Amino acid sequence: MEIIVKYPTGTYSTGATKGIDVIHDINRTTNIYDFTSQYFFSIQAIRNYDGISGNEVCSYWERYPSYGYKLITDRTRSFQDRANCN
Repeated sequence: MEIIVKYPTGTYSTGATKGIDVIHDINRTTNIYDFTSQYFFSIQAIRNYDGISGNEVCSYWERYPSYGYKLITDRTRSFQDRANCN
């Protein structure tokens, strides 16, 4: 089982770290995705986009130049731009 944790968003000036943690409870590891450079981001969907075992996280980033939909594939620790989260 994987657990997705989204932590604080808000104004960038607060200095708070913002991002998503993917916690793997079987092996007790955590992959951290730090989005501190983003003013706001939101998780749009968590599902299996690629047909390979395990879900991906689709998020929306609201800051230029990285704005738009981003798919996080945790098993490869990679990001992919998407047109949407459908």
